[in-house]
Amino acid sequence: MALTVSDVKTLLLIPDDNTRYDDAIASWLPRVVSFCEQYCNRQLVDPETDEIITPPGMDLVIAQMIRAHIKENQIQIDSIRNQNNTMLPLYPPELLTALNQWRRPRYVAFKEDLWT
Repeated sequence: MALTVSDVKTLLLIPDDNTRYDDAIASWLPRVVSFCEQYCNRQLVDPETDEIITPPGMDLVIAQMIRAHIKENQIQIDSIRNQNNTMLPLYPPELLTALNQWRRPRYVAFKEDLWT
């Protein structure tokens, strides 16, 4: 499935006619996908079409991560208005735990493993 802004809005139960978050979702989508690519050690963007292709279920986690960013930004804006500078962590731990099912191990060569 190619993940789009419209798909993220559907997953977050945002009506199509509500365009309030469209720019934020469009801005965060490639960043969150890039994070997921690095975290999971998998390619999610098709190099030929630039479409975001996710394994089944990962699209919901990506949508929830985008929601966390939007919510964090709103809380930071509100806290600046109230002169209370509390910051939230980047992602809730349950979202990172959810991503673990798609992680692929990385092989890291040790000094003894290198052929010189």
